[in-house]
Amino acid sequence: MVKKLSTLMLFSMLTACVAKDPGSSSSDAQSSSSDAQSSSPQTSSSSSAPAVVETRTGEQIYSELGCKGCHDDDGLNELNPIVFENWNINSLTQKIHETMPPKLGPYAPELCEDECARRVAEYVLSLKPVVSCNSEPEPLPQRLRMLTNREYANTINDLLGRNDGFEIINTFEADTRIAGYDNNVDGSTATIGRIDGYWAAAEKIADSQSNITQLLNCGQQQQNPTQDDVRRCADTFIPRFGEKVFRRPLTNDEVTAYKEVFNLASTREDGFKYALQAFLSSPNFLYRSEIGAANNGNFKLTAYEIASLLSYTFWGTMPDDNLLQAAKDGHLNDINTLRQQAERLLSDERAKAQFAHFGRQWFRATDLSAQQKDPALFPDYDDQIAELMDRELELFLGEVFLGNSGNGLTAGEIYTANFTYLNNELAQYYGMNNVSTSNFQKVTVDSQRAGLLTKGAVLTINAARQENHPIKRGLLIRRNLLCQEFGTPPANIGEVEPLDPNKPLRERLLAHSSNAACASCHVHIDPLGFAFEHYDATGRYRTFEGNNLPIDSEGSLIGIASMADIDEHHFNDLQGLANILATEGSNQIALCAAEQYQRYFKGIAEPDSCEVSDTVARWQGKSDNLVDLWLAPLADPNFAVRK
Repeated sequence: MVKKLSTLMLFSMLTACVAKDPGSSSSDAQSSSSDAQSSSPQTSSSSSAPAVVETRTGEQIYSELGCKGCHDDDGLNELNPIVFENWNINSLTQKIHETMPPKLGPYAPELCEDECARRVAEYVLSLKPVVSCNSEPEPLPQRLRMLTNREYANTINDLLGRNDGFEIINTFEADTRIAGYDNNVDGSTATIGRIDGYWAAAEKIADSQSNITQLLNCGQQQQNPTQDDVRRCADTFIPRFGEKVFRRPLTNDEVTAYKEVFNLASTREDGFKYALQAFLSSPNFLYRSEIGAANNGNFKLTAYEIASLLSYTFWGTMPDDNLLQAAKDGHLNDINTLRQQAERLLSDERAKAQFAHFGRQWFRATDLSAQQKDPALFPDYDDQIAELMDRELELFLGEVFLGNSGNGLTAGEIYTANFTYLNNELAQYYGMNNVSTSNFQKVTVDSQRAGLLTKGAVLTINAARQENHPIKRGLLIRRNLLCQEFGTPPANIGEVEPLDPNKPLRERLLAHSSNAACASCHVHIDPLGFAFEHYDATGRYRTFEGNNLPIDSEGSLIGIASMADIDEHHFNDLQGLANILATEGSNQIALCAAEQYQRYFKGIAEPDSCEVSDTVARWQGKSDNLVDLWLAPLADPNFAVRK
């Protein structure tokens, strides 16, 4: 029986869709499908298809059934974007046929099956933006980049010879993370709370500074200082110290203004405190500039701006004297000197800490201390173990990314490296007895602990309070290692069955993932998550789950380059999956590494795909060493250009 749709019914359906929370409807049309390799649904007219199909184009149906109300004309609604890369004509037709449009009353999803679904799928795929890499890449815009809390803490410590910078930032508002990173330019918002925090911190720092005489460096202090003595000290101190604070020479007006602040005091020490509080409250300290000077229609970064870009990227702190002197001498405009300075920075221990911070954000392994576990199920896991796991991850990432003297490993070795860093307590927690000291040391390991994915911090964060979480762990692979995105989950996803020691987690998850609204995504997620099943929710290796239930860690990775592809790669366990990523998936993990680095290096959420490809070409044209990826942006023609 043909279901006839009146104009009123169509209008009410469209209204119902638009009235819903945009994040709760049609979002599975943004996700991948495991059925890319299956044959398409029947394309002949079906008795279940609405009568309008025979005379309607895909574009008309897309509008009339409310798709446009959820996804916009171009399919790129901010809350419900269609991830075009995840679909081909067969998989998208089947998805629409089975589950779209959602929540439009008793006639859905039967409203658009068969030929209707195919017409809509063809139209949707025609909306996919055409990417052409023939044109010249656009420079980044001129911008100011607020110091992240971590950058602020490091800068305070280095500028003033302190060691309490990270205690000071505990009172600050948390950084806004965008696309996983804390240094995104769009997250640099000067809220009232943040400004108050900076002012209070400046006052506290000025009042508690202990090495004032050393920092002033104004010569012998008079026993009974006069105002002239204070002024003479200000004359030498302000320009020299101000250059360090602002990471560039002060202008004449700035020198005059800060001298006046200093000279309000009756002693050098008080003058220092007045000036320091003013310096640390200035936007010139709190922001790093990428404004540049006019050059051929764009703007070229100054040598001092380049120095800050290098130091905050590679060290997470202010430029040192060597780098500031290179800027002063004009040497940073030379590509060879620029690379030499970058290589020098990368060979410093501070670079290892900074790139470990980058890696934690890339692999979503931050805030481990906030991961609470059920003490009845995991009595040996506590804050001390979490701290040790975090240290293990930091040392491992520093070694993989930079190695010794700025010579890191390859992208594939991130996931297969046969070493880690342990002390005796963490080794014993993992069930290993080959470390006897409380100090961390590099340890050769077998496949059970090889590579990033076996690290306790990564496993613990990507788990639930009481048990493993294959969905989180599978998404880690798809989103962070392969850079493949899903849309917002549909509203009707249901719940995973509660913990049952007599029922395997894989079985309990099956009912959830086999739901038609969920299956097209979860077939690309869950099997990858099951590869981790030998590791419990606190990073320990296990051979059984629940009440002596055997572990099943087999699975397959479908679609390495794109979830619309049909290539399938089988594995028996986590190490098998890691080996697939490092071999068959080497091209995609290299592209993803470059994309993640662009997010971090440039402070943007969505890197240009052409620029990512160019970065990979510059990197792998030289070597497959990760250090050459970190250096690749220096050769970008737009590295020091802004528009």
